[in-house]
Amino acid sequence: MLDKRIVYDESGAPVSLAGLLKSGGAGEIFSIDGSHDYCAKIVYEKYITATLFQKITAMVANPPNAGLINCRETHGSVVLAWPVSVLFDSPLGSRNFIGFTMALVDTDLFREVHFYYDPQDRIREFGGAFSWRYLLTAAYNIATVTDDIHRHEHCVADFSGRNILIARTAAVAVIDCDSFQIHDRASGRVFPSVAGTGEYLPPELQGHNFAKERPDRYFADLFGLAVMVFKLLTGGVHPFQAGGEGLSASPGIEQNIQNGVFAFASPDREICDPTFAPDYHILPPSLRDLFSRCFVDGISEPKRRPSAGEWKDCLLSEIMAMKHCRVNVNHWFGGHLAECPWCSRDELDIFPAERPFSPRKVSVEVEAISPEDENMSSSASPGDECVSSPVTSSSLSSPVSVPESGGVVMDASVISPAIFLPEPHVAMHDVARGITIPCSLPVTVTGDCPLLIHLSSDVPWIEITDATVSIEGEGVVHVTLNTGNMSSKGFQNGRVILSAGDIREEIFLFVSILPEL
Repeated sequence: MLDKRIVYDESGAPVSLAGLLKSGGAGEIFSIDGSHDYCAKIVYEKYITATLFQKITAMVANPPNAGLINCRETHGSVVLAWPVSVLFDSPLGSRNFIGFTMALVDTDLFREVHFYYDPQDRIREFGGAFSWRYLLTAAYNIATVTDDIHRHEHCVADFSGRNILIARTAAVAVIDCDSFQIHDRASGRVFPSVAGTGEYLPPELQGHNFAKERPDRYFADLFGLAVMVFKLLTGGVHPFQAGGEGLSASPGIEQNIQNGVFAFASPDREICDPTFAPDYHILPPSLRDLFSRCFVDGISEPKRRPSAGEWKDCLLSEIMAMKHCRVNVNHWFGGHLAECPWCSRDELDIFPAERPFSPRKVSVEVEAISPEDENMSSSASPGDECVSSPVTSSSLSSPVSVPESGGVVMDASVISPAIFLPEPHVAMHDVARGITIPCSLPVTVTGDCPLLIHLSSDVPWIEITDATVSIEGEGVVHVTLNTGNMSSKGFQNGRVILSAGDIREEIFLFVSILPEL
């Protein structure tokens, strides 16, 4: 294919393709002239069929929540690489289907999930800029988008670490959407998925040939979602990793799934958790109950697996109940615990409060050192799809660093300016529609002088009273919630974004509004 060509949407309007962004197994991704938010997937000719055209057409006509597929300004936590328009090789008349447009993901922001749930990857890439609180938030966002997909009678089908990406803001992007199981509401037809990743498949689908067998994937989605949530909350440990003399051989994860070996809730004393797994009781009881329903009861009875909506509600409740460690500002833990479990671990802190630094020796003078900059790698190559991020490139929290100084420094632990949020999550329930609610949100600033903070929000119902505020020590920022600007959905979530130079933090607001009579 040429580096640049003209294709046409369904109305016959021209779409000018620019540079090649990525080549995948089924097609190529191109940027679009004049658009920073969307891209085009041109499918290889050998994969173009009447069924694929009908499936993509059904997806364009039956999208999930529009806020999940529009431009980055409209949604702040989740985005889908959902087909937005069908593309043809000529404007009108006799023309051939060749692909579709979709949102564009910035892989400088969105990375494969292992960069977040694996402690070594996370510390190497982000230092102290990602906490257990954000892992729960990312899990909540994944459950939210899965629930919305299910409400529209579609299925993700192929849960994996390749097609679910996370940004440094805990926002989530789901790509490879054309591999979903799709329900066409107009015709009632179901377009099956032929994709699957073994360690995310339930026992009833282990070993299936999806090219020949086309089972419904709804209950498999519930299993795959639970696996993803478990890995996010346990440092990448798979729920069906196990050890102990009760395992006659050394079965792999897929064999343990088939055998129903969920060691974390097994009554068999000869089967134990893997030695590298964190204490399972770090997880709140409500989440452990859902895991047992999925990985114990749901092994033989798929209908007993928790729905995506149940995961969403439970995760939100636990986010709101979390406690904040008084020793390490990056330690967040479940509200059911009396003490911080991350401080009590003997091994390396997996949620460090700051990036490591080492002093430089200077003759005569003592010089305090800044930590070396850790550049964010953008080499991740997610699937065939690229989707548009609705989030900015802000990091979730600013690492505490030590500034350089040319003179004598008596205290090498000087702390540079940083923003800390005593209440990073705010919830309101059963709020009336059409009213305004003033909110004062507490903020703490460290450093030797006031910090000028700029405020913004990602939803129209959070109105900023003062766009710029100066805070030294403890202070507040003021916003107004205007429920008249909320959508018709009963549950709303949005963010207040605080920025000061390279320092960025976010306050999440969750609001449920009363239904209209």
